[in-house]
Amino acid sequence: MPSEVSAATGDQSAEELRRELAEAREQQAATAEILAAISSSPTDPRGALERIAASAARLCEAYDATIHQVDGGFLRIVAHNGPLPVAGRHMPLTRGRLFARAVSDRRTIHIADLQAETDEYPEGSDIARRLGYHTILVVPLIRAGEAIGTIGIRRTEVRPFSDKQIALLETFAKQAVIAIENTRLFEAEQASKRELQESLEYQTATSEVLNVISRSPTDVHPVFDTIARSSLHLCAGTFSTVFRFDGHLIHFAAAHGMTPEAVEAMHRTYPLPPGLAGATTRAIETGALVEIPDVYADPDFEHRHVSGLQNSKSLASVPMLKDGRPIGAITVGQAKTGRFPPRQIALLRTFADQAVIAIENTRLFEEVQARTRDLTEALVESAARLCNAYDATILQVFDEDLRLVAHHGQIPTSAPVGQYTPTPCARVHSRACRPRTTNNSGRRHPGRSGRIPREPDKSAPNRLSHRALRPPGPRRRGNWRDLHPARRSAPVHRAAD
Repeated sequence: MPSEVSAATGDQSAEELRRELAEAREQQAATAEILAAISSSPTDPRGALERIAASAARLCEAYDATIHQVDGGFLRIVAHNGPLPVAGRHMPLTRGRLFARAVSDRRTIHIADLQAETDEYPEGSDIARRLGYHTILVVPLIRAGEAIGTIGIRRTEVRPFSDKQIALLETFAKQAVIAIENTRLFEAEQASKRELQESLEYQTATSEVLNVISRSPTDVHPVFDTIARSSLHLCAGTFSTVFRFDGHLIHFAAAHGMTPEAVEAMHRTYPLPPGLAGATTRAIETGALVEIPDVYADPDFEHRHVSGLQNSKSLASVPMLKDGRPIGAITVGQAKTGRFPPRQIALLRTFADQAVIAIENTRLFEEVQARTRDLTEALVESAARLCNAYDATILQVFDEDLRLVAHHGQIPTSAPVGQYTPTPCARVHSRACRPRTTNNSGRRHPGRSGRIPREPDKSAPNRLSHRALRPPGPRRRGNWRDLHPARRSAPVHRAAD
């Protein structure tokens, strides 16, 4: 008899060992599948979470398994496996619900019969009766001490889960955290790379605009064209436009990405005074950023004929401000509704500041040029008057050419003011511009260094040559020298004896 008992006990122990070994192998296989799913889809945890839910329901002998993730003030279902229905895809984080209580308390909750827990979990008890389940086990997903979700399993009958099953579900919870965290880290890394790439592109674009500003001190249009092109690309827009404001009317200055029909429509629409008709007019009117998230939902927007040609649904306009006053604006359209990202708005503000610099540089340059012209004209007029000459000219050397800078008098010049002319060495002005060479129009011996015979240019009698116009009459002793600026004297008439 004792031998039969010991044999039966031995058979039972062997059977338990075989069952435990089979369970361990099954758990190991499930873990391997879950880890493989995690490693194969770092950008999307849903596949791994679905495998975790299926393994938890099967190995814990539950009717279903559900994984929730915290999303603001709700729990959102990210995986479910089993025949039992769920009470909505989103669950509010209220303590009357078992899943929400596990998140707030950050602990495992095991209820043998939830339908009977009307006082502790009134909402959860009502849901259990409505959906037809009793026993439930919920484990929070903990990352760095914070609950980021839950995993729960349910049974339709009153049958509590064993300690081994509870420990196994806690293991599955850790694997779910790994899957979610792996995706979060991957997305954070990708976002960091995108942000770095955007920063480099923004820096390159702003540097390009500054280079254009330095190369075009007299013309703002190349700067506006560069800003429009960069704004379109970096803001992923459907079009980009730049406007000038003269204090009364807004003028269309530059555009990029617009169809010919849209450009024609812009020319028909502008110039336009500030107002509520469009994003640009509002930005000029208020002197502040204007965003129109949906042009078709804005009752005051009147430029839908242009937006429709460009398939633009949202607009952003940033004013160019000088001393707090608007002098222009940059407007960009996008094909989707909604507001522009803050980084894009910051970029448009930078472009607006650079446009102001370009406009101011051009204005200052033009002022300096105007003052220089006035001074030069006054100088050449004074030279002719004080030297009793018919006319006077000022020429400037540029490489191998002379440019007529100013002229005063009645004698015509060989080229208009501002035009470059060749500089043959036989011409008086050309020889005067040589280093340490005096502009001497008198006759010299041909053998002396640096001087040539004086011969008139018969082919072009009105062109400036090496021969100065000397007043008639007896020659003065020595050489009569031409002035530089060039001085051509009027005839001298002697009084009658």
